[in-house]
Amino acid sequence: MLHFPAEAFPPSQPAFIFTAYSLGYFISFAACVLIGLAAWTRRSVNGSSLLLLMIISAGLWSFFGIFESSATALETKIIFSKLEYLVGQPLPVLLFLFSIYHAGLKRYLKPTATILLFLIPVATILLAFSNQYHGLVWSSFIPGPTGSNLIIYGHGFWYWIGVIGYSGLCIFISSALLIGFSVTSHRIFRGRLMMVIAGALLPWIAVLVYSSPLNPLPGYDLGRIVIPVSVALFLLAITRGRLLELVPIQRSLVFESIRDGVMILDNQDTIIDVNQEAAAL
Repeated sequence: MLHFPAEAFPPSQPAFIFTAYSLGYFISFAACVLIGLAAWTRRSVNGSSLLLLMIISAGLWSFFGIFESSATALETKIIFSKLEYLVGQPLPVLLFLFSIYHAGLKRYLKPTATILLFLIPVATILLAFSNQYHGLVWSSFIPGPTGSNLIIYGHGFWYWIGVIGYSGLCIFISSALLIGFSVTSHRIFRGRLMMVIAGALLPWIAVLVYSSPLNPLPGYDLGRIVIPVSVALFLLAITRGRLLELVPIQRSLVFESIRDGVMILDNQDTIIDVNQEAAAL
């Protein structure tokens, strides 16, 4: 069982202290609410449900972070950290499923395979909630910089496998799928996909920095701080790039070889693809 110094967080303090670090998480949460509202207005469009689930997961991740960073008792901080794992661990898998859909590969993903994708996140959540017995997720708890009301989590063996390793794998494959899809799509659609890729990579890079000695704010999860940037990129892809209205199709050499201009519309009369001849008009 893990132990920590009782004097690290004196019991005379209030239960919660709202700090600048808490404000950062609150801004991230508010940004997720805004992007969620924008996605909700387009909930009837194909693929919107996965994006909404991603936004909910990211928003709750930041929401519980507000309380984790504000709590003054270590026990309370750990409780909210566990809740963060509960809502945040499915996020990389949801991104992967979202990428599968928009790469036009949904038919290859069977229900059993979808369930298997969530096994590692579920295992990570269970290990986080039982961490006091094994220390596989958090190996130690050290008070952060003076006045920060933060703690620095020492990371156990499973953290590097279930959080860094598996999440990184999901994000890497998702980015590769979206890049591949952008290559086969017309150039007028590539900008929105690049925004999605950047939005997906930024939090993971920030989490890597948070987990390393390079973190400029020890104990502060930078992954949630860059979420406003990520959700802003998603918002641009939805509103200007009309991300949710891009129906995934497989473009072929036959399509490009047609000498007449061809435009493909979805059921809302939105142009979703054009060949080279139509683009030249």
